[in-house]
Amino acid sequence: AIQPASLPAEELVALDAWVRRGGRALIFADPDLIWPTGLAFGDRRRAPVSTLLDPLFGHWGVALAGHRAPVQIVSGKIANIRVKLVNPGVWRAKSDACVVRNRGLEAICTLGLGQVILVADADMLDPRLWAEGAPDNARALQTLLARLEMGQATKAGQGINGTPR
Repeated sequence: AIQPASLPAEELVALDAWVRRGGRALIFADPDLIWPTGLAFGDRRRAPVSTLLDPLFGHWGVALAGHRAPVQIVSGKIANIRVKLVNPGVWRAKSDACVVRNRGLEAICTLGLGQVILVADADMLDPRLWAEGAPDNARALQTLLARLEMGQATKAGQGINGTPR
């Protein structure tokens, strides 16, 4: 999911249960989304400026810190690949279920039989940013999806590539 809108409590519970039964998810949550849109403020189709999944993240044992700031494009690593990000947040682990990597840009949570990879910036998926010299953003996305598909790091106590945390 990329910066999803607010979900009713029963959908958050269903998503949590699905993950814990073995589901795998990749969620891009942004504390300061600046992605341009032609949709007016208040339009239900418009992505929220800040993530609305904090209650779910808290239940999973992780928190996303960030604040509204002037637009700043920065370099960082996602999936150990150099990428460009815009006003990214920082994940902070609150339990042993989640491991924070790459200076807080990623969190990998092993929950029951499932796994969630969380990325602290959704703006990095804007293709216009890729056109500005960030071709590795697409490669990082492909790498994250491949890791989830292969089921890497689904066992408690393992890092993203199956190595001990």
